[in-house]
Amino acid sequence: MLSGNLAIGMAAIDSGLKLYFGYPITPATPIMEYLAKYLPEHGGRVVQMEDEISSIGAVLGSFYTGARAMTATSGPGFALMTELITHGVMAEIPAVILDAQRGGPATGLPTKTEQSDLHAAVFGGPGDSARIVIAPTSVEECYHFLIRAFQLAEKYQTPVIVLTDFFLDNRVENIPLVRSSRDKSASWNIFPDDLLKNRYQRYSDTPSGISPRAIPGMEGFNFTATGLEHTEWGAPDYSSENHSKMSDKRHRKIRYALNDLDKPTEFFSEKYFDVGVIGWGSTFGSVLEAVIKSRKNGFKVGALKITSIFPYHADIIASFMAKSRIVLIPELNYEGQLANLIAHLDSKPVARLNLVTGTPIPPSAIVTRIEELLEVKAR
Repeated sequence: MLSGNLAIGMAAIDSGLKLYFGYPITPATPIMEYLAKYLPEHGGRVVQMEDEISSIGAVLGSFYTGARAMTATSGPGFALMTELITHGVMAEIPAVILDAQRGGPATGLPTKTEQSDLHAAVFGGPGDSARIVIAPTSVEECYHFLIRAFQLAEKYQTPVIVLTDFFLDNRVENIPLVRSSRDKSASWNIFPDDLLKNRYQRYSDTPSGISPRAIPGMEGFNFTATGLEHTEWGAPDYSSENHSKMSDKRHRKIRYALNDLDKPTEFFSEKYFDVGVIGWGSTFGSVLEAVIKSRKNGFKVGALKITSIFPYHADIIASFMAKSRIVLIPELNYEGQLANLIAHLDSKPVARLNLVTGTPIPPSAIVTRIEELLEVKAR
């Protein structure tokens, strides 16, 4: 019997977490409380920082030296972290950040659930600062996705943001949890070849965009890490040619990360759907229940679960949308933030069900919306 927050704390320990830096904020505080109690038993430390800015700065500093670290926050704290998150993007330093979403904006509704940080997680911060964003849909996925987040951060040398929400963090599920082995939580860092000693380019422009990453102290692999635009050697360079080249490199490696990100899962696969419903985060449970009920009522309805928010598997999503006469995306935000991100993948308009009630979307609301859409089309 685990809550999402408990599963995240367990996963952090099983991942070999060395340092947790955080500042109390609902609904992420229980993660820090759990780790404060149990992480020291595994050789790690928890440090309560003065604010969220110092928390993400310390996480970047730890990863820079080769030690796994993380922080967890919610919308207001995440907003404070954006400058240093983009520093991690530019300097290509790993970080793991868990954003436990709650009602917003600003301090908003601290004890209510919402899915309104998607835009901030994907786009938040100055410049073109693409990073990896993943979103579990269940307590079991909270565990496994956090372990994967450390590996993705190391391999792609970028901040990885895990989006949960108040409901997912606090709900309790009875799950068959298989604890991660050392192999499954092993480092994915790509180290430079010994042949590169004394001529090491920290930001070498490789076909995948992934540059071999040395750890400070490795003899013959000195380098400069900087938030300024830089050459492959790490020297500041503001020329048009260099900025274009390095921007392409950073975005190329994020696209390449699709090789390690879970593909969308289709439920009730058929050649054609009257309504195809796309869900993400904790809302997907309601989506699946609603689709099952609609199919029992005789409607040809399918579901697609998306956990890789950015980068996303455009071809798979577009294929599902293309074979659905109507596409419906229910979300716990006012703007339809996932719909805004992926609606362009198909030429037809996307139907939305956007609720900001502070409570989970009930399956009945999705069933009603499906029936409304089918009735409208019939007329």
